[in-house]
Amino acid sequence: MYLAVSILMILTFLVCRILLIPAVIHLYCSQLGVGYLNAVLSLPFKCKLGTSSFYLLNLYWFSLMIKGAVKVYRKKVLKVE
Repeated sequence: MYLAVSILMILTFLVCRILLIPAVIHLYCSQLGVGYLNAVLSLPFKCKLGTSSFYLLNLYWFSLMIKGAVKVYRKKVLKVE
């Protein structure tokens, strides 16, 4: 059960925290009618700094979640065998 909850948490975090920022930026560039890079470059410096800081933290937390789930999965597989 712990493994299933871990996988569900990882999927939820992926969708809500990791994939949401690129989706919002894509909506922003389609609204402006410019390319992805131009839309990001047109943002104010504070927005770029804040968004990239929080996004990097989210990527770090996501990597920790993946490592933890892999560790639990390996421990479970070794116990079964």
